[in-house]
Amino acid sequence: MIVEKLEVFPTRVFIIKNFLDPDEEKKFDEIINGINTDNKPAGSGILLRDNKEDFITDQLEFFYAKSKIEVKKHFNVDVDIFESRFNRMVTGASLPFHHHLNIVNWEQSSLRTFCILTGCYYSNTGSGFAKLRFNNPQLLSRFIGEEPALNLETEPNTLVLFPSWACHGTTLHGSDITRKCLVMEMTLK
Repeated sequence: MIVEKLEVFPTRVFIIKNFLDPDEEKKFDEIINGINTDNKPAGSGILLRDNKEDFITDQLEFFYAKSKIEVKKHFNVDVDIFESRFNRMVTGASLPFHHHLNIVNWEQSSLRTFCILTGCYYSNTGSGFAKLRFNNPQLLSRFIGEEPALNLETEPNTLVLFPSWACHGTTLHGSDITRKCLVMEMTLK
């Protein structure tokens, strides 16, 4: 694994390249590519795990466990992953800036929990793929010429970890190949 640490406006972001070893990556791809997406429109997130129903939790437990280890290493907290979604982005799609701290959307009624960290795993990337964007929340900094956003071009088999309050989105997806990303929402254990 190769770990890069970024201080983004001043959010701590960890980019973990070569996250899965080759056998784990093959297993992950087989599981993800085996998900039935026939009844889901491209661009919509497919719920993989939540507190009410675990769709493929057992098959991806190796992935979730490894993600928790990286969170402990880099943020020094123990977390539970209370939701994950498999997102597919098609040509011409993008995500507007948003965060994951909206209590209405992310509060799990059975746990009364709050999302603190987000993890995004990119299983594929390529030319024209949408980039992950972080919005600069410091409006005054723009008057002195700082960038309004930072675009991250990820590589395949990369995990990006960041606080859920960080305002993020994507650039336009310009590839004919569908971009595949698994997004995890985490809370303190």
